[in-house]
Amino acid sequence: MKRAQAASEGDQAEFPMEPLGRLPLYMKSLRWALVVMAVFLAVSAVTIVALASRVGATCQPCPPGWMWCEEHCYYLSAEAQAWEASQAFCSSHHATLPLLGHIQDFLSRYPVTKYSWVGAQRGPQGWHWIDGAPLPPHLLPEEDEDQPDLKCGGLEEGKIVAWDCASPRSWVCAKGTK
Repeated sequence: MKRAQAASEGDQAEFPMEPLGRLPLYMKSLRWALVVMAVFLAVSAVTIVALASRVGATCQPCPPGWMWCEEHCYYLSAEAQAWEASQAFCSSHHATLPLLGHIQDFLSRYPVTKYSWVGAQRGPQGWHWIDGAPLPPHLLPEEDEDQPDLKCGGLEEGKIVAWDCASPRSWVCAKGTK
């Protein structure tokens, strides 16, 4: 028993217990580092739970008032304008009137765009998209020799038709999300 007591007294001599106020500076720093880390962990946990509990929170790659479909943003006009004014509106929003890919994807799904402008015009070389690509032959509007001034493309019941560029129509703007 004396031996155990002597060993225990020897241990105390090697590692004396000091009150907290007398801890070496590095021990105090470690203690504060642990306190700061515990607080940071608690705040992080609360933040993660708050963010994860948001119902219906999704990424919105399009500006307010625009719709997202098939990697593009679309704006559906509520008013009618001439072709040039419609294209100018789209350009001011870094978009264009719809091109071929848009017609096949988005516009075929939404009947609200049945009678709207598309990004096609008739020029000296024939019909082309506003990006310069020619219209495929199966999309060319029927030629009306009685009305050669119909030089702007519109969408009517799923077909591209030639309309007077000054006539007011609704329009759709399309732009990529990247």
